[in-house]
Amino acid sequence: MGNAKIIQPSFTLPNEINAYYHSLLNLEALNTSGTKIAQQGPILDFEGLVKEIKSGPDSFFVCQANGNSMSCAGIVDSATVIVEKKQEPIMNEIIVCKIDDELFIRRYTEADKHVVLVADNPIYKDITIRMRMDFQILGRVVLVIQKLNN
Repeated sequence: MGNAKIIQPSFTLPNEINAYYHSLLNLEALNTSGTKIAQQGPILDFEGLVKEIKSGPDSFFVCQANGNSMSCAGIVDSATVIVEKKQEPIMNEIIVCKIDDELFIRRYTEADKHVVLVADNPIYKDITIRMRMDFQILGRVVLVIQKLNN
């Protein structure tokens, strides 16, 4: 069973994402005891990502993760995933793909001239793509948005 579904977001790319997450650029990093730690620059280049989305909004789509197959990569159940439409992935890149009408979020690898999709959670088996499978890469994951449990 697949671990993703394409959704119609309740926000518009990039306006509300920009407003909601812009503060990430100026957060002071804290360790678990609440003490400030040195920050090596922005948490992410969010302004660069928003500029990229604005320049080609049709080049992105949104999906929702289902399950915990990619939880070790920070993509947890019900996380919102922003995906850049791109059919030629780079080795070890996290992608969204379709296999026989099911969507998957997996890490792209190759072995023995086959595409191998790897879940970052080791309890899941790798998926080796065979010729008989209807396989299509939909894009690469560029941003994961999730709610924190308080």
